[in-house]
Parts: sequence; structure tokens; C-alpha cells
Amino acid sequence: MWQNQSQRKIDYPIALTYINKIAKWWPPNDIASELGVPTYAPYHMYNHIVLAFWTYNNGPLDIATIWADPMKYFGADNPFGNTKEAVQRFLKNKYNENGVKIMVSAFGDS
Repeated sequence: MWQNQSQRKIDYPIALTYINKIAKWWPPNDIASELGVPTYAPYHMYNHIVLAFWTYNNGPLDIATIWADPMKYFGADNPFGNTKEAVQRFLKNKYNENGVKIMVSAFGDS
């Protein structure tokens, strides 16, 4: 719960998309582009991007698996970082620096 009302801020209008499939799986820059990562992807209007899906029984599926295990998909020799946490932090910062919130869709189905 927020401490006070002044901490509540929603950037309108909300332009949301979710990503369930991508067409390019290599090299890492192309994967980032497919994920809508600003500076890697062509300009888009979305300020909220949802990666699909996280499930209760099976954990991450589809595109959420990239976020859950980025080293598997980007490889050890990628331009984003040397560890899972470093890659996630780098990508999240790219989204956030450009006004994009990144989320994972929970309880979906592949």
C-alpha cells in the first residue's frame, strides 16, 4: 500500500500490448527488438508491454521464458550483461528510461 495519495501516478493514456511470440531468435539485438526494447526496436507507441505468460503450475511459458532465463536465449556473449540479473536490469532500464513499463502476464495459458 502506498504511504500517501501523492505517490499514486498513472501515465495516461495507457497504450498496452502483450508479446506472446517473436519471429527472430538470434542475434541478441534482434531478440531485444522483438521484445519492443527501446533503442533496439523500431519506435512504437506502447508505454506498457506485457510478456506472456507466467502460470501457477508451470511457471514461465512462451515469451516469459526469455525474461526468466535470459542467458539461455541471449547467450553468454551478449551486449546486455554477464548474468541473469544484469541482463534483466539492463533491459528493464532501457524500457523505463524511455517511459515503458514492463510486466509479465500471470495465469495465462500458452
